[in-house]
Amino acid sequence: MNFNLVGSFLSIATMAAGPLGGIIVTFLESFVSPVGFYGWPLYWPHIFLLALAYRRIYNIPNKGVRLAAYWGATAVALFFQYWAWFFLYVYVFRFFPNIWVLAAFNFLGGAYWVFLLIYALIPSIVLATFPDFVKPDWKFPYLPHITAAAAAIIIVAIILFPGAPA
Repeated sequence: MNFNLVGSFLSIATMAAGPLGGIIVTFLESFVSPVGFYGWPLYWPHIFLLALAYRRIYNIPNKGVRLAAYWGATAVALFFQYWAWFFLYVYVFRFFPNIWVLAAFNFLGGAYWVFLLIYALIPSIVLATFPDFVKPDWKFPYLPHITAAAAAIIIVAIILFPGAPA
């Protein structure tokens, strides 16, 4: 498990500046990432899913419900991001024999839950205490279509490539 705080920065940037903000943050993170630029587009499913849900989440009047919705959206976005990274680790780097071994290790072993804290805790504190800082005043064309395409690519990859090549 590669422990870093890029998830907090990605989330806050996406909340405040939309998908472009999250993409810029992850581009900059790629300069120091152990996997380099291979991982840069693998953050995008998370960025697009969070951005798609965020405007609705921000407009929820009840603060408790808003924060719960934010955590839920982040959990779903991170779930899709994880599958993209699994693909990298199994098919590009060949660290694991198949995606299912890696999924069991991450989802049952706790890594996913630690990263959910990283991706949601600090951003939810910002959302609760400084909501104007993360007000979604941004626009991003075709966001629902791009988000659907990113999610579909991951689902198709999981179905078509269940094990690493020999």
